Amino acid sequence: MTKAPIQIGNKVLGGGSPLITMPFVGKTIEALAEECRTALEHQPDLVEWRADYFEGIEDPALALEGLTTLADGLGGIPLLFTLRSALEGGAQVLTDETRFAVIKAVVDAGRVSLVDIEAASPQTLIEPVRELTRSAGVALILSSHDFKATPEVDDMVARLVKAQSLGADVVKLAVMPQSREDVLNLMLASVRYNDLPDATHAVTISMSGDGLITRLAAGFSHSVITFCAGKGVSAPGQVPADDMRGPMMLLAQHLR
Repeated sequence: MTKAPIQIGNKVLGGGSPLITMPFVGKTIEALAEECRTALEHQPDLVEWRADYFEGIEDPALALEGLTTLADGLGGIPLLFTLRSALEGGAQVLTDETRFAVIKAVVDAGRVSLVDIEAASPQTLIEPVRELTRSAGVALILSSHDFKATPEVDDMVARLVKAQSLGADVVKLAVMPQSREDVLNLMLASVRYNDLPDATHAVTISMSGDGLITRLAAGFSHSVITFCAGKGVSAPGQVPADDMRGPMMLLAQHLR
């Protein structure tokens, strides 16, 4: 089954080329404004606001202040909103009730194109977020992270399938390799998932330096988003957007 591309602001997710995404990890309004200037200089396809790094994010009013800074400073670059759980690498410990209140405020403001929460979240969070994003026409990413190891191929495929079954528009898996074989297994799992007849769009990443090839060759393994470094990084192995474009374009020219 051919997956329908998703319009993300002025970009197309799943339109053939992975979207180069720059994470923002600023703790203050001033830091976010500086990250906007970096994004305007390097022009990523997408910006991810890792709002769990932002001081005061538990207050929806402060979250909206940060959102306004980004929306006004990005010059139309689409925005992915991520309020990562501390259980999967988030910078702050927040209750699910707080996370939903902030996500709702941000989505209701109409300035984000995607929202990312963890597939391991309780249904009491996933279901209202899914209803919220669908009503707003915002794409939902359900993600899974393993910062210690790379599971077996079948397990990784199963994780992606499970996230899709929970209502994800985009499924995401990021794992830590302990060997080059682990990196290849992540790419194999990504390809196998994509070959399933009803698969949705997927983002698959092998972290750290060994996993860099999965970022540069994201299109080869059918990953629709790849993450670069901005003023800071949100995961091991991210490199600057400008260093990624050449290899990605060369590979894209030869992919069938």
